[in-house]
Amino acid sequence: MRSITFNNILELKTVDSTNSYLKKHISGLKTGTVVFSGEQTSGRGRMNRNWQGEKDKSVFCSFLLKEMYEPIDAVRITFLFSIAVRFLLLKYIPNSKIKLKWPNDVLCSGKKICGILSEHTGDSVISGIGLNVLNFDPEKEIEQPWTTVESESGSRPDIAGFKISLIECVNQVFERYCTTELSDIPSIWFREAGILNRRVSVVSGKESFSGKIRMTDSNGGLVITDERTGELRSIYTGDINYDDKL
Repeated sequence: MRSITFNNILELKTVDSTNSYLKKHISGLKTGTVVFSGEQTSGRGRMNRNWQGEKDKSVFCSFLLKEMYEPIDAVRITFLFSIAVRFLLLKYIPNSKIKLKWPNDVLCSGKKICGILSEHTGDSVISGIGLNVLNFDPEKEIEQPWTTVESESGSRPDIAGFKISLIECVNQVFERYCTTELSDIPSIWFREAGILNRRVSVVSGKESFSGKIRMTDSNGGLVITDERTGELRSIYTGDINYDDKL
C-alpha cells in the first residue's frame, strides 16, 4: 500500500451522511480528504443499520482513499481505522476497557463506542467513522448497549481537539503500515485485537453457532472453531458477540 496522508479537511454543519457526501463529490476531491459534519441526519452502519449520534456531541466523519481497485480492500482498510480509533481512545480511557470487535466496531466496557463503515466505489474506498464522544440522550432507542468517551473517562473532551487527535492517530497508523501489503492488514488487526481463542457466539444469516476464534484470513474473514463439530469455519458476514462470562 502506498503512503497516504489525510490532510485535506472539510468541515460541514449538517449532512445526510459523510460517506454519501464523499460519494457525491468524489470526482473533485483528492485522496487524503476527510469530511467532518457537526450533524448527520441519515447515518448508516454495517448491513444498512441506522447509526445514531448527537449534534456536536458525536464525531461523524469519512476518509477518502483513491486508487483502491479491489472491493475487498474496503474490508482490509476498515481494520486500519479500527486500530487508529483504539490508539485515540487510549488517550482518554484505560486499555483494559477497550476491545476491537470484528469486523468494524470498537467497544468500551463491553459497549459500542465506535462504528466504522467502509465502502468500495469505483476505484476508491470511503471509510466512515461514527464515534460517541460526549453524553447524549438518543432520539430513538438504540438496540445494543452503547457508551461514550465522557462516560468511560469521566471527563468532557473538547470536540475540536478530539477531531485533530483522530486525524493524527489515523495518519500515524497509515504511516506505520504504508509499506504493508493490504492482504497482511487483517493479521495485523488480529494481533492488536488480542482475541485468539476468545469464545464468541455467531449469527450469520439464519444460522447461529458458538466457538473459539483462531485467526483472520487475508480477506478479513474470521476463522472460528465450531464447538459443536470441531471444524474450522470462516465468517465473512454476520455478527459476533464476545462471551465475557468465560
